[in-house]
Amino acid sequence: MHSLEDLGWSASFEAHYSPIRELGEPARVCAQHRDGYRVLTVSGEARATAAGRLFHEGELPAVGDWAVVARGAVRALLPRRAALTRRHAVGRKAEERAAAAQVIASNVDTVLVVTSLNRDFSPRRLERYLAFAWEGGARPVVVLSKSDLCGDVAARVAETEAVAMGVPIVPVSALAGDVDALAPFLVPRTTVALVGSSGVGKSTLANRLLGEERMAVQQIRTSDDTGRHTTRHRELFVLPGGALLVDTPGLRELGFVEAEDGLDAAFKDIEDLARSCRFRDCSHDSEPGCGVKGAVEEGRLPEDRFGAYLRLKRELAFETRKADRQAALAEKQRNKRLSRAIRRMQEE
Repeated sequence: MHSLEDLGWSASFEAHYSPIRELGEPARVCAQHRDGYRVLTVSGEARATAAGRLFHEGELPAVGDWAVVARGAVRALLPRRAALTRRHAVGRKAEERAAAAQVIASNVDTVLVVTSLNRDFSPRRLERYLAFAWEGGARPVVVLSKSDLCGDVAARVAETEAVAMGVPIVPVSALAGDVDALAPFLVPRTTVALVGSSGVGKSTLANRLLGEERMAVQQIRTSDDTGRHTTRHRELFVLPGGALLVDTPGLRELGFVEAEDGLDAAFKDIEDLARSCRFRDCSHDSEPGCGVKGAVEEGRLPEDRFGAYLRLKRELAFETRKADRQAALAEKQRNKRLSRAIRRMQEE
């Protein structure tokens, strides 16, 4: 059995819970399945479904949420302290994709961004994950997995440092059981999330941290040196040392919902250079006196990193415009429904 504090409970959650404690007992969502949820309470693990009101309000539980549960139903959710959120679920036709945000994990303190040191290593993908972590309100740590498959780990670490400035970088080989370097980030009663693309070794790493083979793993393909997706759902575990670990499926696509602050943090070097631009609203395109373009021309800023920054900025701007159009359309449809209701009342 665990106390609420062991599960990550804090004074802020207590303050939000006190006014509604008559609704039920506090519980932390530890898994999400198609037919409901599993939650952790001081009495142990239990199953629960979401109350109809939550469906109606579009506020469904996510792994890591603190919920108020009674008689096998989640009656309310406490405000999230932090949330890792991406744009929409993947795997659907473009016209069917929902614009609503999908919460990957909530109330996370640290994000272990896992990327493998084999042929799948990608600094550009890593930049996107770092922005994702910063925007979610969590501290990122880069975990360079499969170090046993890399001939020059030091070179990869240096390459990672160029895109993850100020972020801890930890090479590990989970297959060999070499994960001790992660211990400083696995603080008891704090929540750590594993994120990364499919096949980077998250399940193997989770098993090593858990001290048992609980997550299914598959060997990497020799044809392309990449792993195969194994984790099917998000789940929160209590590690032997007291930290809480959220394992997530590999993300084939990581679309931003909002990430302005996350991009600024992930590309702090560019934001610092932008302060020297002649114009405060410089787009870093053709304006004279651009500090960022000057740094690229002088070789102080790699051109590919600047290009990645611009691509992510354009993507974020596009998603913001699209969200604004969708909000305007929803408001227009709401006004139409209201007008029809008023006309019906006048005709009666």
